[in-house]
Amino acid sequence: MEKRVLSTTLVIISLLSSSLLNANSPRSTLQSVVLPTIEFVEVPLYQALEFLQIRSGELSGSPSLGINFILKGGDELKNIPITLNLRDVSLGQALWFIAEIAHLNFSIDQHAVIVSKPDEWKKVPARPSSADRKVAEKVNQIVIPRVEFSEVPLPDAVDLLRTFSRELDPEKKGINLVLLGDVGEGNPPEITLQLSNIPLAEAIRYTAQLAGYEVRLENGAVLLGPKPPES
Repeated sequence: MEKRVLSTTLVIISLLSSSLLNANSPRSTLQSVVLPTIEFVEVPLYQALEFLQIRSGELSGSPSLGINFILKGGDELKNIPITLNLRDVSLGQALWFIAEIAHLNFSIDQHAVIVSKPDEWKKVPARPSSADRKVAEKVNQIVIPRVEFSEVPLPDAVDLLRTFSRELDPEKKGINLVLLGDVGEGNPPEITLQLSNIPLAEAIRYTAQLAGYEVRLENGAVLLGPKPPES
């Protein structure tokens, strides 16, 4: 009888331990923890990942149990500059955007997230979601009374459009507008544009056209990035 009780107790402990491990697994934390804000301006990649690690612990209620990030690639990767301005996104979304900007891949195992540079980078599309539909509705509902850009660098133009979205949104949340590509290197495209009573979606589209960029809706955000080379 004692052996049976002991065996049952060990099974229960094992199940509880497994449940706790799953609850604290990187995959679970990436999905469940929401970051109120992210504001990176030319932040080295390793610091961006350190930020995610610290915040994952703080926001999950276990500061000492933040997600482990492993960056494979040494100095070549650690100083890739990350510029990102987001609100109310999951850790998983934030990681996806960082990887998209840096042209990196990431994999998730039981104890860590491994970020690395593949032999040939291929964009990993995010699955369409209800958040995408909500953003699509919002960019068409928000109307900007006046847009005046005169030789405004593209990153600044995107910042202004993002600010418009938050100021003119009845919920004051706006949209997450993400700029991809190496716009920090060399001279970024300059935007000259004058528009009145224009839906936010159209203002973004015209801005992208003038920069030679394309617009896509993905992972609950509007992304502006260089057009892929024609084959």
